[in-house]
Amino acid sequence: MIKICEHCNNNYNTYDYKQKCCSKSCSNKYTNSIKSVCLDHSTREDIFRQKFNFKFKGYEYISGYTHCDCNVYIKCLQCNNIFKISAQSARKKYYKIECKECRHIAMGLKKADMELKKIEIKLKKIEIKKIKELSRIQSNTIEKLCMACCKPYKTTRNKAKFCSVLCCNKYHNKKHDMLRNTKLRYNGAIDNDIYLEKVIRKYNNICSICGKEVDLNDCYHDIYNNFIVGRNYPSIDHVIPISKGGKHIWDNIQLAHMICNIKKSNKV
Repeated sequence: MIKICEHCNNNYNTYDYKQKCCSKSCSNKYTNSIKSVCLDHSTREDIFRQKFNFKFKGYEYISGYTHCDCNVYIKCLQCNNIFKISAQSARKKYYKIECKECRHIAMGLKKADMELKKIEIKLKKIEIKKIKELSRIQSNTIEKLCMACCKPYKTTRNKAKFCSVLCCNKYHNKKHDMLRNTKLRYNGAIDNDIYLEKVIRKYNNICSICGKEVDLNDCYHDIYNNFIVGRNYPSIDHVIPISKGGKHIWDNIQLAHMICNIKKSNKV
C-alpha cells in the first residue's frame, strides 16, 4: 500500500492502514506539531471548571489547574472551606469529595443528638418511676381520723395517728399536762391562785437561782402561731419537784429563768 507522509509529504510503502508517517522521526515531529496547535491553558482550565462544577454540585473550582495530574483548589459551598484535591477526580466516575470541616460538624451534631437521646431516655425512666410510685401510693392509701383534731386524712402508713406534725405536738403536750395535773392531785393540795405575774411581783422580777433579772419580752410567735420563749423568760420553779412529791403551793414555788429551770430539772 502506497501512502503519503503527513509530515514530509513523501511517498512510502506500508501494510498498516492506520500509519500516518514514513518513519519514527517524522511521527515524533508530527505529534509535537499537533501539541503546539492544542488549546491554550485558559481554555483547558475553563473546560475543567465546567466538568468539575457539573459533576460535583456541592463544590466549586477556584484555581490551580495546569494538567491532569496536578492538585487544584476547590471550595465547599456549605462551610466555605477551601482545600486541595487531585485533578484526576474529575475523570473518575464514582469519586466522592469529603470536606473535613463539614465532617467534623456532622460528627459534633451526631454526638449532640446522642446525648439528647440519652437525656430523653433518663427523663422517661424518671417519669415512669414517678407514675409507678403514684399508682402504688394510690393503691395503698388508707383513710383515718386524726387523734388530735378528729379530721379525716389519707395516708400510706398503717401506724399513722395524726394528720400533721402540729397535731402530733398538740396531742403529746396535752397528754404531758394531763399527767402533770394527775401527779399534782396525787401529791396533795393545789393553790389555783398562783400565776406567773403574782410570782414576778413577789420576787421583784429577780431569779431566785442565779440572782439576775428576768425578761418578759424574751419571746416570739413562729409561723404556726406557737408561743416560743427565750433563755431569760420567767418561769415558775418548784423547790421540791412535782415528780418527787412536791406540791403546787406558795411555800414550794420560786421565780427562775427558763434556762435555770431547765438546768435544775428535777433536782432539789
